[in-house]
Amino acid sequence: MIYNPNHEMVKKEEHSIKRELPPQLNSTPPPKKKIRNDGISTLLTPLSSSPTKIIEESKQKGRRGLGFTFKNFDDETTEWDFDNDPAPIEEEEVRRCPPNNHIEAPLNLDEMREWIKLGLKKKVIDDEIEFCDEDILKEMLNGKTVFDELPQKEMEEARARSNVYETIGQSIFLNRAALKMANIDSVFGRMFTDPKTPNNQRPLVHPDEPFYFADICAGPGGFSFGFTLKGKSDFALQKFLAGTSETFDPYYDVKDLDCDGDIFKSENIDALQNYVNKCTMHNGVHIVMADRVT
Repeated sequence: MIYNPNHEMVKKEEHSIKRELPPQLNSTPPPKKKIRNDGISTLLTPLSSSPTKIIEESKQKGRRGLGFTFKNFDDETTEWDFDNDPAPIEEEEVRRCPPNNHIEAPLNLDEMREWIKLGLKKKVIDDEIEFCDEDILKEMLNGKTVFDELPQKEMEEARARSNVYETIGQSIFLNRAALKMANIDSVFGRMFTDPKTPNNQRPLVHPDEPFYFADICAGPGGFSFGFTLKGKSDFALQKFLAGTSETFDPYYDVKDLDCDGDIFKSENIDALQNYVNKCTMHNGVHIVMADRVT
């Protein structure tokens, strides 16, 4: 056995070398705490680049691209106070036009026929200022134009949230239009369920007499050609169980074959008038209703 006087020293050097090894390259020092002015400590990286604010909730909607926003619809921080716009609950009152004291000659049929003008379809109303203020009309149209870039789904959701009566929906009826008819019936003295003569002296319809009404451009999108009243999307009378289907008589146009239902064609209007007179023995109908043109 060979004696090595430096053996013990070598062991000490190796031991000291092992203790003085540099730290691993992939190791990072613990984050530093920085005290803000308000006394709250935040964890920061050595470069002080860590976020110090609360991470905001994502405002991504639907399948939009990241960062995509619609013009005039980027202010989502506005809070609406419903107390400033309460739903009116008072009973509705009919306000009729005041009587005109100016005596005018009665209208005749020839004069009224001169009012009718035949021509191409008009698709804009920005120049219809004969009976309204031009500035008000332009302001209204500009206000509606803002929603052209908004998707239909978001438009419907926003409209539902802004309408205080939206929660009523269709109530006990088949659809929302029936609920509107019930409201009209209540406000105008039961004009549908118990119609009376103008002086309210006697019923307008006798118990043994049918009640005739004409619903022009009926159905969802009734004024949109071919939307509901065409082909397989026509009225399914065999599925209508709320009333007798024999009392419902759909009519389309003068030929009753094209089924365009275009009320802007004068021949279709004349054909409907003749059809009503034929079915009612020239007595006409009691009520005429029509959807709005949109």
